Amino acid sequence: AEAPAGPQTIELKPFPTNLNEPSGRRFLKVTLGIEVPDQESADELNRKLPDIQDSILMLLSSQSSLDIGPLEGKERLRDQITQRVKTLMPGFQVTRVKYLEFIIQ
Repeated sequence: AEAPAGPQTIELKPFPTNLNEPSGRRFLKVTLGIEVPDQESADELNRKLPDIQDSILMLLSSQSSLDIGPLEGKERLRDQITQRVKTLMPGFQVTRVKYLEFIIQ
């Protein structure tokens, strides 16, 4: 069977983490999808997934609920995640990062 042509979305495993809060009691669970232009890019992304997941987890755990609660904070976080992927994979094209799940508790 041939791989599908066109954009591909790689769904990352959920990221459960404590937020950077003075009380230490706020929790975030995020599931992300990273869209890339084609299957070749998807394969390359899959090869780098452990490094990408580590970098994203470190970013998420440095956030507070005040940082990421508002819509603007979620958009800024999405931009930061995109930049982290591009830093780990120079020259790599990320079409977009999608939130598939976003829970602050």
